[in-house]
Amino acid sequence: MKQLAQRIGWTAIGLVGALSLPALANDSTGWVSTGGVQYLKNQDIRMVSEDLYISLDKVRVQYEFANDSTQAVHETILFPLPAMRLGVDGDFADIDGLHNSFKIWVNGQPIAPKKNLRVLWDKKDITGAVRRECRLSDAEIIEPFSNERGEDFLNNRVEPCLKALAQRGAIHYPNNPSDDQPRLWDAQMVYSWQQTFPAKQSIRVQHEYTPLVGGSAYLPRSVDDGLNDLKRDYCMDRTFMRKLGNRLTSYSALGYILTTGANWAKPIERFHLTVEKPADALLSMCWDASLKKVSDTRFEATKTNFTPKNDLEILFAHPYQN
Repeated sequence: MKQLAQRIGWTAIGLVGALSLPALANDSTGWVSTGGVQYLKNQDIRMVSEDLYISLDKVRVQYEFANDSTQAVHETILFPLPAMRLGVDGDFADIDGLHNSFKIWVNGQPIAPKKNLRVLWDKKDITGAVRRECRLSDAEIIEPFSNERGEDFLNNRVEPCLKALAQRGAIHYPNNPSDDQPRLWDAQMVYSWQQTFPAKQSIRVQHEYTPLVGGSAYLPRSVDDGLNDLKRDYCMDRTFMRKLGNRLTSYSALGYILTTGANWAKPIERFHLTVEKPADALLSMCWDASLKKVSDTRFEATKTNFTPKNDLEILFAHPYQN
């Protein structure tokens, strides 16, 4: 049986290469959606407003929350980052860029959230088992996704860890993993902080980060190449396709988890969306007629009493210049 490092070697190299290149590399790069703060429903806390700005370089969200009760409410706010996954079809987006750029302000004052690393296997949380049985640090748990420690670490620490977990029934790990589909855990960072909502008052929360952006040097133009999937996911209509014409086109894509805005006590009273596109790009996304073009590069939409039922998937097509 080939060793684990040999089985994942080309994928790890692909990851490093993708992180060092622009979003539009020679091959496709994967991406995973990010979103806003999450909160368990409390009938006293409502979201007064949400102002969401999305571009290829930045996601910025400004919230106003109000506590309608006569007592202060103390709750934990969560911001989960996407799970980092390694495999032949893994996501090669710049997770490190997202981690390093993530910032939070409450009423204009920066705060330092707690970092909580979760280890997932088939969506099951095995964090405790990995720490007990494998005695791996946070940096070592994330190691397979950066490949900084090399093959010896993967062969001598990671694979024995997986086998030990399988022997104890924590996971199912085959004796002879497939060479073309190596199995590793998913690692997810969840930011959290304790928040006080004063009685009969509002607070403002803002966070921003560099989004995870993927894409490809080639936008499919045939059904066999996956055009129908892109049309469905990004609502690429006839007008969009007509503007593309027959020009060779690359594309960038990113997602935003908007449906967490439905976790609060009431609908979002005022919601404002801004999408900024590169000057040379064409935009396609699924939204209704409230999305208006307000400049050559900016689109905006406003809604009241808004309960989001779908997440955002945004595509920017970049026609090559003749």
